[in-house]
Amino acid sequence: MDDLDLQSRKIAALPIIDQYLRRLGVQDMLSGRMDGGGIVSHTDCMMILLKNIILEREPLYGIAKWVTRFESSLLGLSPDQLVHVNDDRIGRMTWIHYLRFRQGFHVDRDGKKDCPEFWNQDG
Repeated sequence: MDDLDLQSRKIAALPIIDQYLRRLGVQDMLSGRMDGGGIVSHTDCMMILLKNIILEREPLYGIAKWVTRFESSLLGLSPDQLVHVNDDRIGRMTWIHYLRFRQGFHVDRDGKKDCPEFWNQDG
């Protein structure tokens, strides 16, 4: 019996939040617009950030510790992927998608919205 180890994981409201996000199709929408990310995809990072904001609003630098408190499957990850979630990965994901957003969407001086293929910041 000495080789047993007790591990506790938090569940909180994640099953309820997952149900709502699934019904809204948030992950499918994000995965259609995001690609890349390596071991933990950009879509998974965005979903973790969204769940974090809804549940606890942990600061970005605390997300690595925050994810380890939860059952990995509720975050859409495998246990091996949890160790790869950190503030740097989440920060890079948000920066990459901020730049993509700026390139793909522009509001001109008259307040009219247009979506040029490439947006020149100087022009």
